[in-house]
Amino acid sequence: MDTIQLPDLAGFDWAGLFEKVQTLGIDFDIKAITALVIFYVGRIVARFIAKGMRKVMRSQEVDKILESFVSNLAYWAMMMFVIIAAINQLGVQTTSLIAIMGSIITNYSANDTRRVDLTIGVSYDDDIDKVRSTLQGLIDADKRIFKDPAPLIAVSELADSSVNFTVRMGQFQRLLGGQIWPDRSHQEAL
Repeated sequence: MDTIQLPDLAGFDWAGLFEKVQTLGIDFDIKAITALVIFYVGRIVARFIAKGMRKVMRSQEVDKILESFVSNLAYWAMMMFVIIAAINQLGVQTTSLIAIMGSIITNYSANDTRRVDLTIGVSYDDDIDKVRSTLQGLIDADKRIFKDPAPLIAVSELADSSVNFTVRMGQFQRLLGGQIWPDRSHQEAL
């Protein structure tokens, strides 16, 4: 049988190791306490701001559902940043997480193209095929609407007093003047 040779630990600097562990422990304790302070203070500030937003919206008689939605959205957006700041304080790299969050927020109004969804109601007495072909003709005649992806024209609802069509145009290009929706003077050109 082979014997296992243990290293000679008699000359090992145990005091130095203990001091290093203690220093690292104290350093981490300070970071952990600071992270907790960031979290709790940030949470208090986020609640305060959300509560203030609710008061302002109540005074403006905003719908309660919208009031709740906007204030909760603001609270959780602030809490995400508070949590990231607290995690960063612990020494965890959060740069990629911030980049991912930044890519989620997109300003679609800055794009040159848009998707447009329309709901068009027609009478129950109208010819469905004629309505569909008329809508397709209007889409085909408009130079701003891309052909790929193909526009969707479909009956979406049989409502109380109308048959509702959903018209979904995949992309909608800006006019040369920068407008998405033309004013009345552009209608003849369409």
